[in-house]
Amino acid sequence: MSISIRCPACGVALRVDDSLAGRKVRCSDCQKPFTATVEPPDDEPEEDRRPSKRPSLRRPAVDQPLIPKRRSRDSDEERPAPVPVWKREMMGAGIYFGCIGAFFLLVIGGALVFFFIIDKKVTPPQTPPASAKPELDTHLENLAGLDPNKRIDAARRLRDAEPNTPRRNEVARALANCLNDANPDSVKAASEALVVWATAFEGPALVSALSNPSVDVRKNCLQALERLGPNAESAILNQLQTNDKPNRRELCALLGRIGTNASIPLLERITSTDPDKGVQTTANSAVRTIQKRNP
Repeated sequence: MSISIRCPACGVALRVDDSLAGRKVRCSDCQKPFTATVEPPDDEPEEDRRPSKRPSLRRPAVDQPLIPKRRSRDSDEERPAPVPVWKREMMGAGIYFGCIGAFFLLVIGGALVFFFIIDKKVTPPQTPPASAKPELDTHLENLAGLDPNKRIDAARRLRDAEPNTPRRNEVARALANCLNDANPDSVKAASEALVVWATAFEGPALVSALSNPSVDVRKNCLQALERLGPNAESAILNQLQTNDKPNRRELCALLGRIGTNASIPLLERITSTDPDKGVQTTANSAVRTIQKRNP
């Protein structure tokens, strides 16, 4: 059987078992301890004391000890604040989407491994067909062709190549033929390549090209003759014996750098008979230089 009591602290009406009458109980609302005493009937009308049809949401008072249980040392520390609901939901969503992303990464990675490693076909090294022409043959063919652009390109490629080949004479002869080309750019490119490829056989062609109106072409031919050294001496002497005035001074100076004692008789004759005083001075200086070099 239950009795009706009232909390003296908060005034909340409670119902407890009649066996708890006179004992210490704790209010279920304010948690204050008090002695359970039977509440005397009041003068309220009967209809006011009727229980409400709506069930009460208050918890009944229970017999709770006045002295709480002793806490452990670990419980003295403050408990961490509970994680808000929205954070827990976001963490759950993050884990969910993370799992989906990891799954797709595994699928894509497996596909890449399959297509690029497992299914990769080993292709044998490509070898040029037997009918393909060597590069040098292509250059020689372009030098002898009618297309000036191809001649210029072939000469420039040969200019940048190494002349260490058994076919050097063939390449030098093809370049020397281009010195008579009507295209000035082709002549210039050929003279540049002859600085690298010229041999003693191209000496006369280089000396003849000294009459070219282009300063660059003449400069390249003189450089090619100087690189030939004494091998170009006979071609230069033959040119000086023709009494052709152009480039006589440059040829005399060149003999002073590369000539031997065989050039001294002609240079001495030029020193005494040439009408150009500048040529005489250059020839005389070349004689002294050769004599110092070849005592």
